Amino acid sequence: MPTHDEFEQFMREYLALTPTERRLFAKAVVKMVADMKAGKPFRKRLRISALGGYPGI
Repeated sequence: MPTHDEFEQFMREYLALTPTERRLFAKAVVKMVADMKAGKPFRKRLRISALGGYPGI
């Protein structure tokens, strides 16, 4: 069974953000979730792209 450390790495990197960067991140998450709920592709301004080698991701 694979193990993952993404959560710990994410928290380290998130805590290293400035308060302004955290606010911008939170706003981007709200927009990303809204796009997913609407079944639309992500807004280009979010600069989210497909994960190479993994169709549909």
